[in-house]
Amino acid sequence: MESIGRLQQEKEKLQKQKDGLLLQIFLRIGLLVAAGIAYGLFMSFFSPIEGAVETIIFFVLAALAVFLWIRFMVQLFRVYKVQFEINKNNKKLLKKIAEEDQGQNKGKGTGSWS
Repeated sequence: MESIGRLQQEKEKLQKQKDGLLLQIFLRIGLLVAAGIAYGLFMSFFSPIEGAVETIIFFVLAALAVFLWIRFMVQLFRVYKVQFEINKNNKKLLKKIAEEDQGQNKGKGTGSWS
């Protein structure tokens, strides 16, 4: 069986990993918003640009948006996967604590059924 200390360390490690993944998600969202704002500002200041150049710029930024959206979804899946591991670890930790608590109080008449 795993020790309580090791389970708590693993829980903290997974929580840090989850926090890092969430930070990356927010940074990607910020980059996507910044790209949209940059496109809007660029087109408002340089409106006399030829149609072909504007179309190329639009498709490059659209491709960037699609790429960032796919990365966002992959990152979100990783967050859910890490959260699943955290929940599994918490169950093990609670089970271990309950077993130790039950072992310490066995025969002392501290339970509700004793």
